[in-house]
Amino acid sequence: MMDWGKERLLHNLLWLKITCFCISLNIKKEKNSLLEDIKRLKQDKQALEVDLEKMKKERDQAKDQITYATGEKLYEIKILEETHKQEISRLQKRLQWYAENQELLDKDAVRLKEASEEIEKLRLE
Repeated sequence: MMDWGKERLLHNLLWLKITCFCISLNIKKEKNSLLEDIKRLKQDKQALEVDLEKMKKERDQAKDQITYATGEKLYEIKILEETHKQEISRLQKRLQWYAENQELLDKDAVRLKEASEEIEKLRLE
């Protein structure tokens, strides 16, 4: 027969072993859970990185489209400006021609009036 102290000590030792085993099981479960979380988070991170790259490409394409459209609009504006300048030049030339023509008409009108006055004067003599 064992004495009471040894029995108690063995009982406590057995209790400690059972407790350690249970703690070890809980730690393994927690470790497995954490490993699954890590795996899932890595997959999420990879998916987010793919999305980020896709968004960067879309952003770059949008920038390129804006640059192209802006360049295209600037080209259109330059063409319109050039057309406008040519039209202004054409209209200024026409206006100059009308002014010169009106000046000639005014001179002719004065000469015609003078000639009519001279004719009338000669008739009266």
